Amino acid sequence: MASRFQWVCAHHGGPMTNQAAAPTARGLRVQLLGGFRVSSDGRIAGEGGWRLAKARTLVKLLALAPGHRLHRDEVQDLLWPELPWKAASNNFHRALHFARQAVGVPAQYLQLRWGILTLCVDDSIWIDVDEFEAAAAAACRGRDPAMYEAALGLYTGDLLEEWTTQRRSDLRQEYLGLLVALSRLHEGNGELDAAVAALRRVLAAEPAAEEAHAGLMRLHALADRLHESAQQYQALRKALKQHLDTEPAETTERLYQEILDGQLRATATGRAARPAAAVAPASRLTLPHAASSFVGREIEIATVNEMLSATRLLTLVGPAGCGKTRLALRVAADRSHEYRDGAWLTDLGAVQDPDSVARAMARALGLGESPGDRAAAAVAERLRSAETLLMLDT
Repeated sequence: MASRFQWVCAHHGGPMTNQAAAPTARGLRVQLLGGFRVSSDGRIAGEGGWRLAKARTLVKLLALAPGHRLHRDEVQDLLWPELPWKAASNNFHRALHFARQAVGVPAQYLQLRWGILTLCVDDSIWIDVDEFEAAAAAACRGRDPAMYEAALGLYTGDLLEEWTTQRRSDLRQEYLGLLVALSRLHEGNGELDAAVAALRRVLAAEPAAEEAHAGLMRLHALADRLHESAQQYQALRKALKQHLDTEPAETTERLYQEILDGQLRATATGRAARPAAAVAPASRLTLPHAASSFVGREIEIATVNEMLSATRLLTLVGPAGCGKTRLALRVAADRSHEYRDGAWLTDLGAVQDPDSVARAMARALGLGESPGDRAAAAVAERLRSAETLLMLDT
């Protein structure tokens, strides 16, 4: 389900429904989500005040750049790649002049020094993209529905188009991932109607998001609304055919069959329950304890948590020694309580051939030793009806 959800998020547009506005405090305010607007000390830079389209683009570039600064040569290469340096330089100064004139900025804004153009040299600036990303990270750390709603309220629409395709897709994925995470948080609190509402917001933006459809099918079943669960399955089939010309994934089909067979039923806590025999006994947590504290990587932890909430398969990639294993173990330990059958670690560091992977996984899951093909079947059978977080290392 989730692999298609990732793809959908990167390829379909559509307006968001939030209407939060930038604060009206003094300083420079730049809105890039759902439209472009700049204000300085409460005065909005009007369309007629820009005089030059490239002046607007210059401000957009700086607002999205790391540290909100760029070398003038970078700006010239981006905005006038076909011109010789002297002509591009003249255009650069002209665009900068009109940008300053339109915004009416004081000295600390749009400052050019030693070839570096800085949008703001102090902290009197507010940019909605920055605020949204910071609020999203805080929500993932705090696990509070109100914090999720605060972050979601900052996402007033997709990032401007033009030359921001990848960033636009990443921010949209972050928004949808927050909604999925919020839904699971509400479900964990037994608030099924709130969980349903969050996933419906996902579908309002991404009609073919299969994970959201499947989540709604499951939530309706938990609330004994089997008719609505069946309707959601049909809505999924229609959306996938219309938008992606494909059929539901095997995991979704299996979930629907479980619902029809009565294997998914409501519980007092609002969590899924299946017949006891369907799940093999398992330890709640089979992860090694860290030998030392793990501090200073809150942003990375929040990012992994957010991405894990939006997919069934997540891969951490980086150079040797950068801390991938410790980061994954920290996230897995923090979230193991969310999985009925706990979290499991399979260390593949000593595995030399593909046939040994299944055997290593079988040992980690306490299934003993068996040949490769039988081990794979045993692992598949164990995981088929389990709710678990499985970590594969190396």
